[in-house]
Amino acid sequence: MDKITLSNEILSACAKSLCSEFIYFAYPIGRLNPKSKEHLKTVCTNGEGGYFSPEKVCELTALGRMDEVKGEILHLLMHCIFLHPFKQTKNAQNYGLACDITVGYILDGLQYPFGDKLYKIKRKAVYKSIIDRFGGINDNFTQKFAENLTREETDEMKRIFTVCDHSPWYPSSANDETASATVNLNLGDGGEEIESLAEGWSAIARNLLPQIGKLNPDLKRVITVAVGGDGEYKSFLRSFIRKRERIKASEDEFDYIFYKLGLDLYKNVPLIENLEYSDARNYAEIVIAIDTSGSTDGEPIKKLLKEVFGLIKSMETTSERYKLRIIQCDLKVQKEDVVVGSEEFSALMENYRLYGGGGTDFRPVFNRLTDLKRKGEKIEGLIYFTDGMGVYPKEVPPFKTCFVILGDGEGVEVPHFAYKINVEEDLL
Repeated sequence: MDKITLSNEILSACAKSLCSEFIYFAYPIGRLNPKSKEHLKTVCTNGEGGYFSPEKVCELTALGRMDEVKGEILHLLMHCIFLHPFKQTKNAQNYGLACDITVGYILDGLQYPFGDKLYKIKRKAVYKSIIDRFGGINDNFTQKFAENLTREETDEMKRIFTVCDHSPWYPSSANDETASATVNLNLGDGGEEIESLAEGWSAIARNLLPQIGKLNPDLKRVITVAVGGDGEYKSFLRSFIRKRERIKASEDEFDYIFYKLGLDLYKNVPLIENLEYSDARNYAEIVIAIDTSGSTDGEPIKKLLKEVFGLIKSMETTSERYKLRIIQCDLKVQKEDVVVGSEEFSALMENYRLYGGGGTDFRPVFNRLTDLKRKGEKIEGLIYFTDGMGVYPKEVPPFKTCFVILGDGEGVEVPHFAYKINVEEDLL
């Protein structure tokens, strides 16, 4: 058996093992399609596939280090899911390092560490430094971290985080001293091929979010940052809505005569079982907070409110209705409304006004909802419409949070526990 065939069989076995270990990665790994590439000296991906050095795969397997091969597959997979090969950058060196730090954080969390034990200890120190400074780890934070490193620090970071060759991500690697016989894997100068690949991996990443659920919050946050964009708040809103039904007996339809007859004739066997139906609903409470500071225009907010409630209305049935709490806040809570159903919302919107106009402090809303949660209110999550410029809470709240940023959101950093979605006002 030649080395290419043997290497591909090993890669296939590793991929199957990963699919059984992480079921939600089954389709993405199949899409990555890890395979050997002759003359390749390392591992790499261009978004089209995952490519491996046959010599390296066979050597690691012979040494009993098959988990390292599996870790390399996951490393390439994370790059694709986080859309790393498809993003333009002015500084490829810092960008590549930032991407590797993000991927490394996820792999260490999945218990697929790479490099020797000393490198693992050093990586943990880097993660702590980023978390202490920014509150969490995602592509945005790791890029800011990489930008402030000295040349010596950058070289050290590369030694402890580098797993694959990034040269196929860029238009040309012919003059790149780090290239490892991967020039023929470049996708060119851009165009429809790269755009199509990016859209495909973006769809895969979005589909992963509900599958991951609470299994890996860190992975979910990084994916959300990578694929976040206009309209994502709709998907986020859907996750708040839960079907809750309390089953009880229908006394109007229950026939005690036949029920008792069965007990008399057959002892403990009634003739007719108790009919059950849902007559009570526990409303899932969705909270929308509105930043009413002078920097936030009222008209886009009103349009967003109507669009979000339109989504709720489209999911409403005769047996399901949803509670919506709307809070207006600048430096303090200015107004709070609670509506159940379309009629109440329509009545509220007829003469709806925004109150406030001062600065922006997000903490009063979080304090209010945390207090309501303690009192027994079923606060599922908070969607906060804002320009993003204000005072954020530091403590993790007992509910999910998403900041919907009006505008491009450049320079806006939300807390690590929250999602951030940008909505361009001209798209409303």
